[in-house]
Amino acid sequence: VSIASDNSTSTLAKDGDDITLTFTASEAISTPVVTFQSGGAAITDGSIVYNNTSGNTWTAVYTADANDAAGSITFNISFRDSTGNTGTAITATTDGTNVTTDTTAPTLSNVSIASDNSTSTLAKDGDDVTLTFTASESISTPTVTFASGGSSINGNVTVQNTSGNTWTAVYTADANDTDGAVSYSIAFSDTAGNAGSAVTSGSGSVTTDTTAPTLSNVSIASD
Repeated sequence: VSIASDNSTSTLAKDGDDITLTFTASEAISTPVVTFQSGGAAITDGSIVYNNTSGNTWTAVYTADANDAAGSITFNISFRDSTGNTGTAITATTDGTNVTTDTTAPTLSNVSIASDNSTSTLAKDGDDVTLTFTASESISTPTVTFASGGSSINGNVTVQNTSGNTWTAVYTADANDTDGAVSYSIAFSDTAGNAGSAVTSGSGSVTTDTTAPTLSNVSIASD
């Protein structure tokens, strides 16, 4: 008896993923009856698909729904042989596999931006601009884009998971960056694949200034 999701992480299921329970009977059986629960509550999909794949091996498949309760997926397999003898209901896998429903999109908090310039709200050529944020759960490596003065930056962005669910995205200001306010967008998803809403604001601010100052009206006089 084995259970798996077709999610890229087979132990997780998000909205739209198929969960497959596979089992083999000791002899020919009639079509079994499988009930699933997610997070201790009945699943939303009532149309479980049964298939006798080969010999006495069967699968029971349902599709995870956004309304399913988050948590471990449990099941009950009722079955009988072709004579009508009822087998003992099965409620656990025999190979230790498991699937957990996760249909909740992650969120970000503590989003802040700063420069390593002596004035943290300004960035000149060579200064590092760091965006820091914390996810509400484990997420895959996010995609962070920066713009300066409304134009794309010229440097590469380095994204790093610093500790727990806290991340940083860092780029180095370039002399060719457009002067002006630094803006950003964080695209992210949890490990089940649920996408969070892109984040474009937080605390702190940085303004790019890579233009060297000039002097005018220079004069010299003697008394």
